[in-house]
Amino acid sequence: MKRRYLLPLLAGMLCVLPLKAYAAPPRVLSRTSVEETERKCADADDFRVTYVFGDRTVTIDAASAKTWFVTRASRERMQAEEVSEENPWSGRFLIDGKECAFPEETRTENGFVTDLQGRMILSESAMYETMRLMFDQYNMRVEEGATVFYATSGRAVFFGAEPEQIAEVDPVEEFEILLTAFKNGSRDVTRHIHNEKTLADIETVSGDYIEVDAAEQMMYLYLDDDLYLSTPVVTGNLAAGDGTPAGIYPVINRARNAALINDHFANYWIGFTNRGHGIHDALWRNTFGGTIYKTAGSAGCVNTPLDMVEQFYDLAYPGMPVVVFY
Repeated sequence: MKRRYLLPLLAGMLCVLPLKAYAAPPRVLSRTSVEETERKCADADDFRVTYVFGDRTVTIDAASAKTWFVTRASRERMQAEEVSEENPWSGRFLIDGKECAFPEETRTENGFVTDLQGRMILSESAMYETMRLMFDQYNMRVEEGATVFYATSGRAVFFGAEPEQIAEVDPVEEFEILLTAFKNGSRDVTRHIHNEKTLADIETVSGDYIEVDAAEQMMYLYLDDDLYLSTPVVTGNLAAGDGTPAGIYPVINRARNAALINDHFANYWIGFTNRGHGIHDALWRNTFGGTIYKTAGSAGCVNTPLDMVEQFYDLAYPGMPVVVFY
């Protein structure tokens, strides 16, 4: 019989113990303290670029930079980024102020993603998006009476008029200035863009509202500007000419067990136009979201999963804005 055991003498007694009992304990990597992680994030504390748009001053600084770090939650999305026309800095990152691709090997430190040396990874794509959204808001103008809506996706959606750029701005040049300032920790950079009124001065939708992003087939409910609910939906059938109409509407009624066309009924109904458009459940559907609406959408309403429309119903009230856009 093969010998599979060691026979060490312990306390004067002959004991038979399997080899695995003497295996070395697993290696425990030292945990980086929260204070140390905060110190790394604070490396950008001396960074500030000031933009002047008419009578408004906007600053991109260390507070903005905190959203540029790659985190456990954003890692998969950022790692899969590819360069696009909308964001030419997609897929580009900074480590210790040097541009690089996303590291092949990383580790997680208190929710932040670092390289194997523990250096924080920043997304140039996220940095560019911060700048782009700022210019979308402060370097555009529209006619009086128009309304701008800032969607969950980050888009600025306009109702009543199309926007136009106020000052000719080269986004590549502006981003290079921002990037250089960040790398150098500059605080004395000021950019004078124009001297006119901006989108920030026009009417917008805020507070409590329901957002129907028909292009993304998503619906959201905000309370006091905080996102409270989100769900995939199916809006009106575009191929049949029944697309859900874009616009800003008030909730005009709510009902339980409402009769619909084609002998259907809805457990929960939230009406928002006087032409019969509303938000309701659709028990005949098993799938929501995607591109269903293009050829097999509703007759114009917003079909919503039953478990979600119940929650929207409980929070919606007469007069609450419903913003629909493509």
